[in-house]
Formats: sequence, C-alpha cells, structure tokens
Amino acid sequence: MDGARSNEAVYAYTSHQQAAMLWYHDHAMAITRLNNYAGLAGLYLIRDPFEEGLALPRGDFEVPLVLQDRNFTPDGALSYPAKGPSPYHPKWNPNFFGDTPVVNGKAYPFLAVEPRRYRLRFLNGSNQRFFHFWFQDGDTRRPFWLIGTDGGFRAAPLRLTSVLLAPASRLDLILDLTQVPQGSRITLMNDATTPYPQGGKDVPMPEIMQFQMTKTLSSPDRTTPAQQLALRPITPLAPTPGLPRREFVLIANKDAVGESTHLAINQRLFNDPVEDFPKVGTSEIWEYVNTSGDAHPMHVHLVQFQILNRQKFDAASYQAAYKTWVSGGRDPADKPILTRYLQGDPIAPMPEEMGWKDIVIAYPGMVSRIVLRFDLPEPIAAVPGTRSEFPAEYIQHCHMLEHEDNEMMRPWQVIR
Repeated sequence: MDGARSNEAVYAYTSHQQAAMLWYHDHAMAITRLNNYAGLAGLYLIRDPFEEGLALPRGDFEVPLVLQDRNFTPDGALSYPAKGPSPYHPKWNPNFFGDTPVVNGKAYPFLAVEPRRYRLRFLNGSNQRFFHFWFQDGDTRRPFWLIGTDGGFRAAPLRLTSVLLAPASRLDLILDLTQVPQGSRITLMNDATTPYPQGGKDVPMPEIMQFQMTKTLSSPDRTTPAQQLALRPITPLAPTPGLPRREFVLIANKDAVGESTHLAINQRLFNDPVEDFPKVGTSEIWEYVNTSGDAHPMHVHLVQFQILNRQKFDAASYQAAYKTWVSGGRDPADKPILTRYLQGDPIAPMPEEMGWKDIVIAYPGMVSRIVLRFDLPEPIAAVPGTRSEFPAEYIQHCHMLEHEDNEMMRPWQVIR
C-alpha cells in the first residue's frame, strides 16, 4: 500500500458494515495453529448508530468472553504436542484438545456480577474444540436471549437454554440476572464431544467459568428486557439467476494404515491454481460436501453469508466416486453428479444459525449450503492506495486450525 516506509506495512480497514464483534489472528502459512495458540489473536468491536440506539447493557455490563482450551506444563507454561502420529508430517497433529478451559487468558475464572442484565459477547478462540454450553443455576439451566451472530444482530431475540459454538464463531447474548439471589453461583457448563460430533478423543471440559453474585446493584438497570428488543430486519439473500452452485468437497486423506496425511478441499492443495472466480456484485450458493467424520467450521473471508440448508448424502459412495474421478484426470464430463447421492429433504438451519454468519458448520455426511454476495470494500478517501484491485483474492478454509495448516484452505478471486 502507498505510504508505507521501508520494512513497514500500512493496513486500512473500512469497517463499512453493521455493528458486530469480529476478531483477528495471525494467519502465517502452516503455523497458524501455533501462533494463535501462543496468543496472537484479539477482538475487534464495530459499533453503529443502530446499536447505539438500543438500550443494551454497556460498559462493565457488556463483557467479551474469549473461550479457549489449553494445556500447561507443571510450571505454568503453554504446552503443545511437538510430535504427530504420521511420518508424512512428524510435527503435525490432525487433532488438538487442551484439558484446561481459558477465558480471556485466565484458567477457570469467575466474574463477580450484580443483579442486572448482562450482554455477553462470546468468541470460540480454540484451535479445534467446539463448545455446547449452558448456564447451570443450581438444578436448572438458566435461559438466555441470543441477539446476534458472527456478523451482527439477528432479526429478533431468540430464547435458548443451551447453544453450540464452533471454532471462530461468535455469539451475542443477554443473560438476565435481575432476580438472582445474593451468594448464587452460576456455572458455564459444556458437554461438546472431542472431536465434534463423533467423539473418541475423550478430553472433556465440563466446567468453563463461574458467574458469582457477590455485588449489589450499583445503579438502576434501565436496559430493555431482551425479549422486547426491536432488532434489525434481515433480508434473505437470493442467488443471482443463472449461476451454477459451487461444490467444495471436504476430504480427510489417510495413509494405508489409517493415519492422517492431509485434509483437502476438492482434493486441491492451497498453492494449486485458483479455480473459483465469482463476479463482483453477484450472489451464489456454495455447497460444502463433507465426506469426513469431523464437523468442519468452514470460514469464508470477505463476506458475511446466510446459511440456506443442509442435506444428507451417501458420503462413502460419493467420496469413492470423487477420488476415482480425481485420479482419472478430472474430466468435467465424468465428474460425479452430487444430486444422485443426496438423501432425504433439505433441513433448515437451526434457529440460532439464522442471521449473518462467516462460519458454517459442515456436518459429516451432509451437504451444507450457504448464500454469499460478493461486494468489495469501498476505498478510504484519506488513505492512498485503498481501492480494490481486480482480481481481488481471498481465501476460505476450515477453522480447525490444525486442518487449515495442512491444506484445508483454498484461494478464490473476485473478478469484474
């Protein structure tokens, strides 16, 4: 970019989008998992006039919570496995799950609270762990109201008693503690399997943190009850007529003895030539065809999208046919036709997934469909060199960082 001195770089972010909690992290090739684990990540809050006009909890009562899992040595240093199971990548592990919950950098923390409504802004900053969490209040689960997802506010508040949080996903919720007695302890609990959803690694993390009612009301709570909030309407995205759907086949490759070698999107490596060229201003349907046993949180850079639906398919038969097609030279005329392997009817997204997203969970044995619109950032008049240039290259990847680091990431380019 113009204006940078030697050995410097100037980055400009327009933030031309609605209020949301984003995050940033190191993206170094093949070591993203290590640098993120070491702490190179942070939150990025965008505000707008619509949000400012809502009577939401603010200041000390709006609490960002970054959930992570970590391993520690006896002297308190971070620990990460240095040896992997496969001779192909002796320093790479296909899975990592820490045994200690860390929230905002602290293990097993607590938050001293007072009897009022709190706005909790959750990020799952773990390398791979999913969280299915709830607020345990004595013998009951305390309900909460979901008001926002990855890309901003939902169309309406949603009452929940538990919710799934995939790696890199965010949730914006209201927890009402107005009637909670002094001395109460509310524990954030989790029962998501590792890996998700099939399990098998057995690294449970049932308790994450506590909310301890040890404060009295410091000022009147004049926030709007969550169920009465008038949030921003969301117009469903419609694909541009005449454009084909893009298929992205997710495969976990293994060697002859069943050890992981690498993961792939469409059996391509990251440095293979770009194959996907959406046009600026258009909207498309993308299909994630998951033949593996893991649920992959697929992340698309640049855009906020909407989840359309999911549909079961014969994963084993389709993967066999797809690999045969790849090894035979990828003749477009012989490519397996996905619709012939589909099973049952499409399934609508979960209510908590409805809204603006930049992460979609591609469940095993499912085709997960999203709708995306490709608008590029506007230039910043005060910063030279900030106009978008064509082709504009972005990436998509699995946000389980061990997968991303071993080829489950592909570039794509926006063209005119």
